[in-house]
Amino acid sequence: MDYKKVKILIIGCGSVGKRHIGNLKRLGIKDLIICDIGTEALKEAARKFNISHAYQDYKMAVSENKDLDAALICSSTNLHIVQALFLAKQRINIFMEKPLSHNLEGINELIKVVNKHKLIFMMGMCYRFHPGLRIIKKLLDKRELGKIYSARCFGGDYLPGWRPDGYYEKGYAARKALGGGVVLTSIHGYDYIRWLFGEAKQLYSRTGKVSHLKINVEDIAVAIFNTDKGIIISSYNDFFDRKKVHKIEVICQNGDIYWEYDVNAVRLFSGAAKKCKIIKYRFKTNDMYMNEIRYFLSCLKNGISDKGLDIHDGLATLKLALRIKN
Repeated sequence: MDYKKVKILIIGCGSVGKRHIGNLKRLGIKDLIICDIGTEALKEAARKFNISHAYQDYKMAVSENKDLDAALICSSTNLHIVQALFLAKQRINIFMEKPLSHNLEGINELIKVVNKHKLIFMMGMCYRFHPGLRIIKKLLDKRELGKIYSARCFGGDYLPGWRPDGYYEKGYAARKALGGGVVLTSIHGYDYIRWLFGEAKQLYSRTGKVSHLKINVEDIAVAIFNTDKGIIISSYNDFFDRKKVHKIEVICQNGDIYWEYDVNAVRLFSGAAKKCKIIKYRFKTNDMYMNEIRYFLSCLKNGISDKGLDIHDGLATLKLALRIKN
């Protein structure tokens, strides 16, 4: 399969949907169909990317484009499973933006259909493609600093700053009915915790709505748990931190690993004198999205799903998030 000749449907023309549309265009894919229930979002995306096939009904988009190779689901979380089930029954390969869903309803049925038709199904977990986290993954897998004792993962961001129009309370992250809340919105963090440190065992968590924000979902989540690899994890996420903070600290037998999102380097501290080794890398936010979509296209070309990013892995991450949320 020549990936430049694939025909792809993108459902959802919000910020991440537009990002994927732009990246697919940059990769030379011309046959794109877009869909969004919002008239303005649909018109804006069609105009910005010069796309003539634009629909408000994804079922109509599929019925009028029978030869689709894949679909990207970038809609609000509460719609993911319903849309994915319809696509899977039409034997259309799926890339789904995180999270898999906001609950467990319909997921087993979706897994059966995906398996029955041997479909490519990939979760959109872009941080798996971040160069800093990939460096940490390599260091941990090789036990460069010996046994891993613990890890602290911290994420804080100010929700009202997410939307240029200022109406943050209208976005999916702020609304329970759409599958919002800081836990599911920040599920990338729980995903890479599993990826880096193993599966959660005994878990304690506290979530709540504590800030002034006009939302009906939790805006803070704190969790402490151990993994099947014997690593103690502490995780913190919020929607009200004015200074965007995203960092990981890993404490090991022979040193520590420090990573921050806005510092393009992984720092290693070792020895009694706390010697610092700096591993630098080049990075722009869109890089991980571009690498992610390239990987999905390679999966389409080879006809093989990556078990580390498939629907079963998406379900494992969702179950962890729901344990923390509930």
